[in-house]
Amino acid sequence: MNWAITVTFEDGAEWIFRAPIPGKYPDDVTAALIASEVATIQCIAQRTTVPVPTIFAFSPHKDNDIGVPYILQSKAKGTCLLDYSIRAATGKGAHLTDEQCALVMRQLGDFTEQLSRVRFPQIGSLVRHDDDGSTGDYAIGPCLAPAFVWSHRHLLDNLKRGPFDRQDAYFAALAEALFHHAQELPMEHHALLAPLPVADEYLDSDNSRDSKAYLAAMGRWNDFLAVGSKIDHSRNRFAFCMAANVLRESIVPILCDKNGDDTRPCPCADEGFPLMHPDLNVGNIFVDEAMNVTCIIDWSSATTAPLVELFAVPRLWDQSVIAPASSADPFRQALQICALQEREGEAASQGARWWALTDTAFAFQRLTRLCSSHDYDDFVACISSAACAGLGRGEDCGALTAVDTVLDLLGEHAERASSKALLAEMQEDNPTPGEVAALEQVSFREADRKAASDRLAVARKLTVVWHMNPRFVADARLWKWLARALGEQE
Repeated sequence: MNWAITVTFEDGAEWIFRAPIPGKYPDDVTAALIASEVATIQCIAQRTTVPVPTIFAFSPHKDNDIGVPYILQSKAKGTCLLDYSIRAATGKGAHLTDEQCALVMRQLGDFTEQLSRVRFPQIGSLVRHDDDGSTGDYAIGPCLAPAFVWSHRHLLDNLKRGPFDRQDAYFAALAEALFHHAQELPMEHHALLAPLPVADEYLDSDNSRDSKAYLAAMGRWNDFLAVGSKIDHSRNRFAFCMAANVLRESIVPILCDKNGDDTRPCPCADEGFPLMHPDLNVGNIFVDEAMNVTCIIDWSSATTAPLVELFAVPRLWDQSVIAPASSADPFRQALQICALQEREGEAASQGARWWALTDTAFAFQRLTRLCSSHDYDDFVACISSAACAGLGRGEDCGALTAVDTVLDLLGEHAERASSKALLAEMQEDNPTPGEVAALEQVSFREADRKAASDRLAVARKLTVVWHMNPRFVADARLWKWLARALGEQE
C-alpha cells in the first residue's frame, strides 16, 4: 500500500521515506491511516520497549513542500525474517533452527505482554488531538483495521467502524464487514466451498511436496471455477453471507465468553483494550544475527483490540488455525501470568480454555478479513475451535465438528425468509449466459485444443454435480480422487 525509498546521508545514516501508492485510497482515508500509524508508533515507543521505527517527520496530507503525504522514519536495523525464508526456499541459505524460531516467538510474547498493558477505553485506531498530530493527548477514533479498510472495504459506506465501547459490537461488526464484502465487492480468489489448493496438501510417498500433483490440482480448481464464473456467482457470495451470519450469531457470543453481552476485556482484571499490530508476519519483523528482534514495522491500520485477539499466537511460519506447539509454547510462556489468573471463581486451569479462545479469535479474524487462501478450512476450524472452547477443552477439537454439521449451519441460515430474499436479489446480478461463454472461451484457450476440450469437459461434469448438490465441496479430497480416477496418480 506504500512505496518507499532509502534516504542516505553523507555520514552513512539511512532513513526511509514512505508514501502511499497514488489512488489507493481517498485523501481522507490516507490521512487517517498515516496520522494513526504515527500516533501508534509514538505511543508504543513512549510506553513500551517494543522496537519500532523512529518518526522524524510526517504529513498526512499532500499540501506540503514534497506534494505527497508521507512518513520519514528510521531504517530498520538487521535482516527481515522474510529474507531468511526466501533464502531457504531458493537454496541460498538454511532454514532457521527450532531454537532460533523459539527465541523470536519468546520475544514476541514479551512484546505482546507489554502491549497488553497499554489500554484504552474503546476499540478503534489511535489519534492525537492537536494541530500537527504529533504532541496531543492520545484518543481513539474510528477503527481503521484491515477488515474495515483493506480490499476496497473503505468504499462500503454501510460498515460500522466504531469506535466500539464493547467487544461484542466489534466482533459483530467484523462479521458484518464480511457480509457486505460478499454482497458488493470483488471476491478475487475466494470461493468458500472450493478452497484454493495448497502445496502442503499434496505429498508423495516420502512425505515431501508433490509439485506435479499440486499443479494438477491448481489447474482443475481453476477450470472448475472458470465454468459458470463461480467465484463472483451469487451462490458463492451467498455462501459467504451465510457464513458471516453464522459467525455473528454462533461465534461472537463464545468469543465474548457470554451470550454476546460481555463488557470485560477478559481475562485480565485491567479494564480497557490494548494496542495490537494489524498484520504481524515475517515481512515486518527484523532481527540481528543473534535473532534478537531489532524492529517491527508496518503499523498502518493498527488498532486497539480485545485481549483474546492480541494474545493469539502469531503465525510466522505455520498458518494452521490451531497454533503449533513449537510457536505457541515459547510465545505463551513469555506472557505474564495475568492471562491465566482466576476470574470470578474460575480456576487457573481454565487457561487451556482461554488459549483455545485465542485460536478461535485468530480463525474468526482471518476469515472476516478474507486474507487467507483457505476460507472453508478457516470456517470449519472456527466452528470446531469454538465448540472446543465451549466444552472447556484446550486440545485440537476438529473432530467435534464434522463437515455435515458445518454445512447444516449454512443451510439453516439459508432457509430463513430474509436469506431467501437476499439470494433472489443477488441472483439478479449473475452474469448472462453470453458473458459466461465468453469468459470460458478465454479460460480454456490454448494451443492444444484437445487438451483444452478435455479440461473443459471435466470441469463441466463437475459443475453439473455442483448444480445438483448444494452441499458440494470442492477441496483437496475431490482433486486427489479426480487424479486417481483419470489415471494421473497412483
